[in-house]
Amino acid sequence: MYFKNLNFIYVLDKEIKISEKIEKVRKAFPEFPEISNPANDVFIVHERNSALGMSPSQIMCIFSGEEKINITDIVENLNKLSKILNIKGQIRLGLKVEGFDKVDVSSRKLSLTAHKEEAEILDAVAVGYRFIINNTFVHGDVKIEPFLKDENQIFYDVLLQTIDTIPVSEAEKGFSDIFLLATEKAGKAAASLFCLKEEPKEDSKLN
Repeated sequence: MYFKNLNFIYVLDKEIKISEKIEKVRKAFPEFPEISNPANDVFIVHERNSALGMSPSQIMCIFSGEEKINITDIVENLNKLSKILNIKGQIRLGLKVEGFDKVDVSSRKLSLTAHKEEAEILDAVAVGYRFIINNTFVHGDVKIEPFLKDENQIFYDVLLQTIDTIPVSEAEKGFSDIFLLATEKAGKAAASLFCLKEEPKEDSKLN
């Protein structure tokens, strides 16, 4: 999967103050030389394709245009940031994925195969799917649909969050499990939905 946008998030139980510690953050992460302040007490330190985002209620690692992801490095950066911002207690994990997979057929035409009658009623040119996730671990949405600008691609839009709080020490395993659902399992679902003979071409990797 090629990731247009990918966010690994620590959702906080208690709000924190960012502005008074932003200089410490900049010094601790020289690999992110640029800084943005899009809203009150919301900061983003960034370079070309990656960033760290901070607000009173959450911190996150942000990526765009990536294919290889190292969750160990992501958690190390989030934990390092947590210490600087004096974040204590347990957290919830969030994951936002917007990505593409390549297919050798027209995803738009295949999307109409199983729902031809409904598509005709609505005069729809394609059919997308939204799966509502609510199990004992995570809740959220997994959306899978044809990409109309390039019919040889499938578009994924995934937003998931853990239901219960967890200690920071469990973040790496938690993110690995959520990432598996949002990428590999979503790809298997897409193969079934679009009647593909094989799963979408796998570009995304965990280092």
